[in-house]
Amino acid sequence: MGGFSGLNFDREKKGRKYRYSLEIARDMLLIASVKVRKTRMMYQANLSYQQSEKYLNSLLENGLMECYDDSCYLITKRGNDFL
Repeated sequence: MGGFSGLNFDREKKGRKYRYSLEIARDMLLIASVKVRKTRMMYQANLSYQQSEKYLNSLLENGLMECYDDSCYLITKRGNDFL
């Protein structure tokens, strides 16, 4: 998957079950298939504020998601390719 090596996600523990970082990134990208605000994405992905900030920053830095007017987020073509 050339070009995505900069993604640096750790495993996040959810109760007794682990949800791997790529699953969280996938969830956030799927949620952002329509313009969505940060809070809505956080709730739909079932993340804490700190977790959502960490993943959102990484997705933005890697060009998988873009921020539009008034802090709405949307998946990019590169994000679709990643999925």
